[in-house]
Amino acid sequence: MRVSDLFALPVFEGARWLAGKDGGWRTVESVNMMDAPDILDFLKPHELLVTTAYALRGDTEKLVELVRQMAKKGCAGLALKTQRFWFSIPEEVVAAAREAAFPLIELPNTYALGEIVSACIAHLMDRRAAEWLESMRAQKEFARWMMEGRSLDDLLNSLERAIGRPFALLEWTGERLAASDGAGETEVLSARWAAVSAEPGKCIWMCVRGGSRGTEIEAFPVWIDHPCAYLIAIGGRVSHLPGFQRMMAEVMPVLSVEMGKRQAVRDGARRASESYFEAVVSAELATEAEIVTAGKPYGIHRAALHQCVLLRPFAMSRDRQVRPAIPRSREMERLAEWSKRWLVEAGEDVSVFLWNRHVAVVRHLPSQDQAGKEGTFRALQAQVWMAMGYPVSIGIGNPVGNVEGLARSLKEAWSTLEEEQRRAGDRPVIARAGVRNLSDLVHLLPYEKLCEFREAVLGPILALPADERDVLLHTLATFLDLHGNVAETGKQLYLHRNTVLYRLGKCEQLCKLSLKDPDATLQIRLALHIHRLMTRVDPQAQRVSGVWG
Repeated sequence: MRVSDLFALPVFEGARWLAGKDGGWRTVESVNMMDAPDILDFLKPHELLVTTAYALRGDTEKLVELVRQMAKKGCAGLALKTQRFWFSIPEEVVAAAREAAFPLIELPNTYALGEIVSACIAHLMDRRAAEWLESMRAQKEFARWMMEGRSLDDLLNSLERAIGRPFALLEWTGERLAASDGAGETEVLSARWAAVSAEPGKCIWMCVRGGSRGTEIEAFPVWIDHPCAYLIAIGGRVSHLPGFQRMMAEVMPVLSVEMGKRQAVRDGARRASESYFEAVVSAELATEAEIVTAGKPYGIHRAALHQCVLLRPFAMSRDRQVRPAIPRSREMERLAEWSKRWLVEAGEDVSVFLWNRHVAVVRHLPSQDQAGKEGTFRALQAQVWMAMGYPVSIGIGNPVGNVEGLARSLKEAWSTLEEEQRRAGDRPVIARAGVRNLSDLVHLLPYEKLCEFREAVLGPILALPADERDVLLHTLATFLDLHGNVAETGKQLYLHRNTVLYRLGKCEQLCKLSLKDPDATLQIRLALHIHRLMTRVDPQAQRVSGVWG
């Protein structure tokens, strides 16, 4: 029962507010009648004191102090009967009650104090009996809800009927999971701020803008092994309403079970995605077809370019717990989910994985122009700081023309981030891998274009039987590596000079290129380099260098 509800009782007819009407929401759990000087020692929180203040008659300062101490102690209010020992309430007392928003009520002489107390207690008992009956009814309804496997929306509708307020269930990211019928779309969208900005594990109250007016909301965390969602009450405070706490004791276990089911499914999906990404990085999935087929559930697909970006939570990399309410592994999941949501809303085509205490973002890019833009990740770094409460360092690998090169891009992102972080010390960084050699440059080009170039230059030789093809390619590569020295080539290959010349002549005839032409030899050297990258099949070499299989 709230203090404001007292005025509906017949014994309060003629009573009037002197101050603290804004505190009328205070809960009345018991009523006390006492006229002792040390009355404050016997009062309890949420208790209404009904008195004539006989023990304090004529002492305004003590009455002011009583009001202030009762407000500090969390008492429900003070109802004073005047025209006996206090003919009027001093203005200092009224001002103290007004300052503390503490209910101060003047009682008429119509009823004796005993009658007032008896009526209040009887009403409290009736309310509690009704609350217990409602709680039993709700318990049966929630039990039936679980047995019948009904939706979360049905549960929140039952809660709305019981409490008289609309409710919504939002994930910590702000994603809407369920809402009662009375929760308008505008209010639910406004309530997202409560879920996103709430300190994990804490109940909050706030007023957010919704449409043309403010919306009061109260958020209650739903726990499993961490606060994973928020039950949002829309339209004002509900925690002080009669029977609410008992109702929540029935609802929260049900919501925790449902969220636990969702988390179990999510954990399974996360483990599967981690296994898939590790298989890509270690080259267990060696071909493009295997990588794309197995990666479809995670958004992996063919694109002009692919690029790996690593996010490293800066605080957690120093073995510090970011938020005590959330385990480290859950915090990494939160960062991965939040980052993916933000990047998708920013127009990025990404797949996100957890890898070696990092969040690995795989970008699927339509062109080389998109790969060079760091602005998106600078904005992401700033947004993570504001939303998650800690900085991240970011490593950006070079783009590759095929998903088989993701391991290479990942290694570049990691090594560049490690090197830059060592130099920066305790500052978060954004580190981009540079083009340091020919292989880095080649991997920036689309895989299909590289294949076209290789075929255009070396196609006739590649079409020969394997034995003849390998002999010619090896001779040609050795000749070019030795700067066109025929004699040295013969020594290196244990061949007669004429044999070397014969093989080189055949290569010129097949490729229709002259080995005396500098432009032609450059084309051949580049085509041979591309061919080496494409035909390197050693899994260990793939894992280390990240080349194509």
